[in-house]
Amino acid sequence: MKTHQYNTEIPHEVCRQFPCLERSKSVTLQPASFSGARVWKVETAQQILAVKQWPMGHPVHMQLTEIHAMMNQARVEGLNCVPAVLPTYTGSTTVESQHQYWDVCTWIPGEPCLNPSEEQLKQIVRVISQLHTIWRRMGHRVMTQCRAVQIQHEKLLAWQHGFFKAIPDLPVYAHAAETIQRYRASGLNALGPWLSRKVGQHPCLADCRIEHFLFKDQLITGIVDYGGMRYDHPAQDLARLFGSMESVHPAIRSSALAEYGSTSSEFDQLRTLLETWGLLVAIGNWLTWLMKAKRAVSFIQEGERRLQFLLNRFCSLRNQPVF
Repeated sequence: MKTHQYNTEIPHEVCRQFPCLERSKSVTLQPASFSGARVWKVETAQQILAVKQWPMGHPVHMQLTEIHAMMNQARVEGLNCVPAVLPTYTGSTTVESQHQYWDVCTWIPGEPCLNPSEEQLKQIVRVISQLHTIWRRMGHRVMTQCRAVQIQHEKLLAWQHGFFKAIPDLPVYAHAAETIQRYRASGLNALGPWLSRKVGQHPCLADCRIEHFLFKDQLITGIVDYGGMRYDHPAQDLARLFGSMESVHPAIRSSALAEYGSTSSEFDQLRTLLETWGLLVAIGNWLTWLMKAKRAVSFIQEGERRLQFLLNRFCSLRNQPVF
């Protein structure tokens, strides 16, 4: 069966390079993702695996082999919620086929919880803290301008008046474009002072959305999707996490954040800054994606729901009415 004119089978040239893929009992292509990545669930006699075909040009910020090394180090130090990356016959962890990378990891059981309980949220923050500690201990730390600040500032700067033209005649699109133009100057002013300020940075998840954390019976079982990893300030991960969720009661948020450990005033300022303006940037990113997307209707509808969610979250932070 064909989907979007792509072969749904794992190429033989990929399978034959991974010893773990020998004698597969079943191979199931998983639902498509917004990123364009494709994932197969492969069951063998010994284990269940995730085979991933990365989109062209991905990962963007870090080499895939470097990401794999950090994931495996987390496993070595006892974080079993991180997938184990499995090697090829030659000891590499990647295979290139038709200009795209492939890798194989252990399959992580569980389901995402988009509205976690206080205890679940505390588990998530605790795991993020443990990952940051491990990666910082590996010696991967630099002092430079905050990458998240730079990315957000660059995006807002690019979205000049009239950038979003010919948008679909639907309220959510019009509201998104109006919100960006209304608040982009405020965002640029808030982010501006941090552009020349050097802060400590190390590898972070970066794309640290709530749906990337899996649970089973109220216990965290895994973290999936490491493709957005980059060197950044650790506050970025917490900003991204809370920005991807419904509003959390201040007491529950404080209780969860306490699981991270002690933080500096710089950390707390950046977390608040990056959460607020990260939401505005996400609105622009989704609006851009929807205007260019040539995907199935279900993808467009889900994208519009995400856009509305982001608008609701940003307007709640700015104490503005939601249309």
